[in-house]
Amino acid sequence: MKKIMSYFVAAICVGWGAVSCVDPIVIDDSARNQEETKPDSAVDSVSFTVTLEQGETKTLLSENEVLWSQGDEIRVFNAQNNMGKVFTLNDESVGMTTGTFSGPVLDGDGPFYAVYPASAATSLTSTAGGPAISLTVSDTQVYETEWDTFGVGANLSAGTTSVLSEGFAFKNLFGVLRLKVANAASVSSIVLYSKGESDVLNGSFSLSFEEGVPVVTPVENQSAEACQKLTLACGAGYESNREFFLVVPTGMLDAGMTIELYDSQGKAQVKNAGAYSGPDHFINRSHLRPMPEFAYTPQYQAPFLLSQVDAGAFTGILYNSGGCVQTCAHNENSGQYVYKTETGNTGTRYVRIQNWDAGFALGLTTPYGLNAGETVAVTVQPLGSAGVGAVTNASMKVLKRVHNRVWFADAVAGNGYIMMLLEE
Repeated sequence: MKKIMSYFVAAICVGWGAVSCVDPIVIDDSARNQEETKPDSAVDSVSFTVTLEQGETKTLLSENEVLWSQGDEIRVFNAQNNMGKVFTLNDESVGMTTGTFSGPVLDGDGPFYAVYPASAATSLTSTAGGPAISLTVSDTQVYETEWDTFGVGANLSAGTTSVLSEGFAFKNLFGVLRLKVANAASVSSIVLYSKGESDVLNGSFSLSFEEGVPVVTPVENQSAEACQKLTLACGAGYESNREFFLVVPTGMLDAGMTIELYDSQGKAQVKNAGAYSGPDHFINRSHLRPMPEFAYTPQYQAPFLLSQVDAGAFTGILYNSGGCVQTCAHNENSGQYVYKTETGNTGTRYVRIQNWDAGFALGLTTPYGLNAGETVAVTVQPLGSAGVGAVTNASMKVLKRVHNRVWFADAVAGNGYIMMLLEE
């Protein structure tokens, strides 16, 4: 005896496109005539389908097809399973735009909530505004280098349903930045920093649903510096002209951002994106936001921009200046390290750093507060060196600014400094 059963097979993946169809599945159960079958109550696994939200605008990433990958997982919650259970993509769906998930039986009734990837969702709680799911968003996304598209787990999505067997209609939780870069075959990673103090890119978020539409909000009082960074590990590519996609929370770019590109030879480029910040450039859920195109031109040594020292002086920071990186330490306890704004609001700031040759006192004149992309006048006054006078250089550029550190460099001499911001 054969039974023919039809399942609605729906699309979802780490991407945007979705296709649905009806596939007949033939089950030959003639062998069961000689075997004892399990009663319904003994079923230990269930399967269902999931559909990704379809694009309603040309700005969506609809022309790039993203396929299911081996081992993709989602996590499903309901009131009786507040920690959720993991469901895995069936093998026959690998490499397709449609997918079916299987996993353990869930006790209790709906509504059910599901999140992709499973690793991002941690728990379901009941709040005054309704059920909410706690999300942990990674600070690193792995890129699919061969096809130049975002990789497994990058595109967070979620959905809800009353009956599990009916499957889920997933919706994308975040938006996407598209970055087109020429001469980028050697680029191996991209680091994005948001400039707005409340514009977090990773960390803890809360997911709720309003009339079936997901709403994601960041948890308050997270570490500004740690949560304002997103790394795209993209690896060296196959083409000189590459197209990168970064999945980011909604509402970004109101204060601009800084982008750092690193290549496989230890060089780097910095782009400050203040020119297209503002309300018209917010990231909307499920939309793609194009960014201005540019060519990758290595400017600096990667160790300088990647350094996490509190304060230091560097030499040879330009990519063609010998590659020497020299660091120095400060001694805050002995009073050798000071950062302050002079009275009268002159905008002059000073820093003293110990253990660099004879030491030096560094004064900066800036009316803006050392924001990335600004050019500042710098006066370096060596300490303990008789007959050596102050040297002023007006071409120092602020390359990078995080919560309590700033990187700036002389594009002519190839010297750079990292300043710890103790008071502002």
